[in-house]
Amino acid sequence: MKNFIKIVSVFTVFLALAAYSIKKDSRSFYSQEDWLAVREQTTALKNALESKNLEKTRFYFTNARLKYKQVEWIVCYMNQEVVTKKLNGAPLPKLEENAPEIRVLEPKGLQRLEELIQEENYSLALTNLMEFEKEWLNFKEAHLQWKLTDRMNLEAARQELIRIGFLHVTGFENPGFTNGVEEAEIALNSTFKIIKYYSKRCNNVSLVSDFTHIEEKSKDYFVSKDFDSFDRLGFIKDIVQPSYELANKLQDALNIERRAEVFDYPIAVSDTAIKLFSVDFLDRYYFTNLTQSSDNVALRNLGKKLFFDKTLSNRKNRSCATCHNPKLAFTDGYAKSIGGDGTVELDRNSPGLINAVYADRFFYDLRAKPLEMQFEHVIFNENEFNSSYQLIVERISEETEYKTLFKSAFPSKDAIPSKETITTALASYVASLVSFNSRVDLYINEGSETLLSAEEKLGFNLFMGKASCGTCHFAPTFSGLVPPYYNETESEILGVPESKESKKIDKDIGRAAGTLKEGSVIYMHSFKTTTVRNVELTGPYMHNGVFKTLEEVLNFYNNGGGEGHGYQVPYQTLPSDSLGLDSIETNAVIAFMKALTDTASLTSR
Repeated sequence: MKNFIKIVSVFTVFLALAAYSIKKDSRSFYSQEDWLAVREQTTALKNALESKNLEKTRFYFTNARLKYKQVEWIVCYMNQEVVTKKLNGAPLPKLEENAPEIRVLEPKGLQRLEELIQEENYSLALTNLMEFEKEWLNFKEAHLQWKLTDRMNLEAARQELIRIGFLHVTGFENPGFTNGVEEAEIALNSTFKIIKYYSKRCNNVSLVSDFTHIEEKSKDYFVSKDFDSFDRLGFIKDIVQPSYELANKLQDALNIERRAEVFDYPIAVSDTAIKLFSVDFLDRYYFTNLTQSSDNVALRNLGKKLFFDKTLSNRKNRSCATCHNPKLAFTDGYAKSIGGDGTVELDRNSPGLINAVYADRFFYDLRAKPLEMQFEHVIFNENEFNSSYQLIVERISEETEYKTLFKSAFPSKDAIPSKETITTALASYVASLVSFNSRVDLYINEGSETLLSAEEKLGFNLFMGKASCGTCHFAPTFSGLVPPYYNETESEILGVPESKESKKIDKDIGRAAGTLKEGSVIYMHSFKTTTVRNVELTGPYMHNGVFKTLEEVLNFYNNGGGEGHGYQVPYQTLPSDSLGLDSIETNAVIAFMKALTDTASLTSR
């Protein structure tokens, strides 16, 4: 039932939101003119495209995006599905969901239009623009009359702040034009209008003062809008996070209802968290079949014992910890994990488990969903556990310690070993392996300047800017879990070689072989974007462990991935041109990633 609720139609949800909103007093922060401003710029852009004038085309396209950013917060809140598929989705082909056959959907919207302009493909750009204008008009007619409630306004503001801090300033949406900082300023000013209104409505002098301070300080960050030199770390610490916290405090101070009081469908982002780099920012129960009420210490302890128990494997010679050693951030230190007989090399590198719960799909090829489904792939694999739930149940049922643990974890008639209780307990333990306690987290949350060195701060800004790492390894998980909703895990085609000496891409086709429904060329050699948290403990790197050091990994990315190194990589999602990082910048990025190492004692049994 929980999974069914998760996949409920976005359209249906927003109809419900709209129906509810008309019953409440609301405040509008957008107007007819805001919508028309976008259309005015796209009309001018159309003329520039028809005349094939590149300078004017770039000018009016930039203006159109800036006007769009003024209303982005409400557009995305009203109907994210339309935004993603037709107005401003990532410029990558995707497969149509729930189609009876494999059907590739070509990207549409502003991000795709930027690519076409960069390529000077005026004809296709013009077609794309006309489709955008049609969808924009349809969207305006369908949604402009909606009036959002106070709760919706503040929710939309918080979502936009996540976009600003974790997408806009990274250049995620406009890597070619690199004016993400300017777009962030426009979007932030629109968001500030909402926060300013509610801070004035609030009779709390302290909160009003907090907003005034944040607003004034934000101006310092936009004195220069140069993309490479923008201080993203300071901006997130001083502006984005305090604004996010303030919006949440205002909701409480004004006694504005919370989402949970209106809807009971789950969302990934906690509705009450005030710190973006904290363990409660994302709801780990969203990604599993567990619920907060059903999870408990006893269940976690049972899962922990199962995780380290070798009797779960057929030969009684390996446990989950064999490939997921706590001292190595729950990896095993091998390029590719070693199989059940101790000699067979498995297909892929062992990924870490700290914060692994924060994903909507699991394994490098994204074949398992939810977390509980991951375990049976290991249990049944003849080169891993080569076991079965029946055998496992038989072995542990007679153990006195297990009887006690199961009784504590499941204090009901179901307190016996079974497939369901075993996977639930294991999920509880893995879901407990969460940490936002690196020096980076502590610096952003606490602000102590001594927590990070100048090199590490530079590395953060490069990672989230010039180096483009943050456009795939999204903050704050620094994985492929996409902001601001964090309900989709990305995979990327990087062109990873089969060996450092080889000029051929690795033979593993990744996601294209993960499930039958994704056996498409657009996912050939595509692999899940795993987290770079604890990366100094988790080498060798990449799905096949081809790189032993972080320096080798950065060199591969810096030179354009597989294509940049001369390999044939159709559909590579990584740009093939050089990032232009020098040795000082490369070392800084590595220093930052090492500062993401957990300090909360999770890397011990």
